[in-house]
Amino acid sequence: MPDEARERLAARLFGPASLAARPAPESTRPSTASGLRPKPIIAAIIAVGFGFTAFVTERAVPPPSAPTSPHFATTPAASATAHTAHEEEPSPLPVFSIDEIPNVPPPRPPPTPKVVDAPDTLLREIALVDDARSKLTTDPARALEILEQHRREHGRGQLALERDVLRLEALVGLGRRDEAERIGQSIQSRAKGTPYAERAASVLARTRGPQPDAFPTTR
Repeated sequence: MPDEARERLAARLFGPASLAARPAPESTRPSTASGLRPKPIIAAIIAVGFGFTAFVTERAVPPPSAPTSPHFATTPAASATAHTAHEEEPSPLPVFSIDEIPNVPPPRPPPTPKVVDAPDTLLREIALVDDARSKLTTDPARALEILEQHRREHGRGQLALERDVLRLEALVGLGRRDEAERIGQSIQSRAKGTPYAERAASVLARTRGPQPDAFPTTR
């Protein structure tokens, strides 16, 4: 590189200081013993300038930026999926006014079965049976009516067999033998080996005896 170019470069980098270090013209500066120019000084200045320029250039280069996350564009398929999900939202339930609700009467409760105390039922049976027994000899027809009332109210009551034996006696007292025979046989079949069966057999035996008109009349 020519000397003048080196001097201009040094002046650009270091300003007037480099000019002060510029060697005097050959006409004014004293000659050295060797007759050579002080070129090593200028070369050193230029080397320092190049190093400073490289340092400034290195500082001026910005550091690499951090990698950014990729940006994904919204595809038509994703938009369609979001739109479909929005359309599938349930619709709100209808709202009715209280005046629009029809008046429906509440269902009727089932009828409560009549509960009768067992002791009271037994006492009622006893009263009817005793009343019929007291009228067997004086009014068998009335006794039969009372016993029929017992049969309607207490068909399978605790005194059902006692009632049927009294009915048998009332029918015999009224002369209704066929009915008495059927009731007597029913009692003996249902209450076999009991006092009720023995009483029915005894009553039937009386009805099966010889009748007055069965014997021939004698003169």
